[in-house]
Amino acid sequence: MPERKLRILFTRGLAEQEIRLAKSYGIEVSPKPFTEYVVDADEKRIKQHLSSDTNGFIFTSARAIGAIASVIPATELRDELSSKATFAVGEETASSIRQYGVNPIVPNAHNAAGLATEIISRSDTLHLTYFCSKIRRPDMVQALRASGLAIEEEVVYDTTGIKVDSINPEDYDAITFYSPSAVRSYLNQYELTDNLEIFAIGNTTRTALLESGREVMTPSKPNTSSMLCKIKEYYQLEDEK
Repeated sequence: MPERKLRILFTRGLAEQEIRLAKSYGIEVSPKPFTEYVVDADEKRIKQHLSSDTNGFIFTSARAIGAIASVIPATELRDELSSKATFAVGEETASSIRQYGVNPIVPNAHNAAGLATEIISRSDTLHLTYFCSKIRRPDMVQALRASGLAIEEEVVYDTTGIKVDSINPEDYDAITFYSPSAVRSYLNQYELTDNLEIFAIGNTTRTALLESGREVMTPSKPNTSSMLCKIKEYYQLEDEK
């Protein structure tokens, strides 16, 4: 463990409470978003999906909820989501849905594969709508369709890389990634230098990093609190007094 305070590069923005938590662990964080979120939600199509005969909605990102909420009134969104089964991957996604008074079904395994298993185990979810990003892995949809379920994919947002200036990777002890898009954006601009330990929010992002040939660590849950706990455990840090 370095004698100075740890410096960790986060390839996304952080909330104030997350920065405070990092500080309590003795971690100096540097949030540098390498991607930006672009809403691509069609109000008419979304309303058709929400009011259709589908009997389940799927969300794997809080950004999908945010995108829909940008074109659908909160009360209407609450009424439609609460009328059918709503599935979510990860606590961050689930929390964004709970803001509308809807309690989503969240699998114990915090990933799309776990969600597919949860949905397949339920005989009442035969026709689903997946509100998703333009960039997404096909695994979950393929598993659901292979099990005989009908699923429609509705793109509501896109994630694009952005240029980040004036970063020297050798100034940091570790780097965190939250999406394959962030991995691609970073590697298009910088290298994973030998001094950097690498942390990924989940297995999909970890897979995008494996070509580097480096060890990649993941937290127990796909959220920033767990990410900071993983970093704290790895460096054997003690809470600051």
